[in-house]
Amino acid sequence: MENFNGVLITFDLKIEKLKIYFDYKNPKYSYTIIRNYLTSLGFEKSNDSDYISNERNLI
Repeated sequence: MENFNGVLITFDLKIEKLKIYFDYKNPKYSYTIIRNYLTSLGFEKSNDSDYISNERNLI
């Protein structure tokens, strides 16, 4: 990513902690919520939990 001027977000969530706040049967749904939010801001999903945007002023 030489000379990359955009925004890259990468993260990982602790599934055991998510069970406290989300349905314990499907705690990974939180990844869907985050994906929907980030794509609504113009990010594109790159890898597992990596999102990238070439825009500099996203918010």
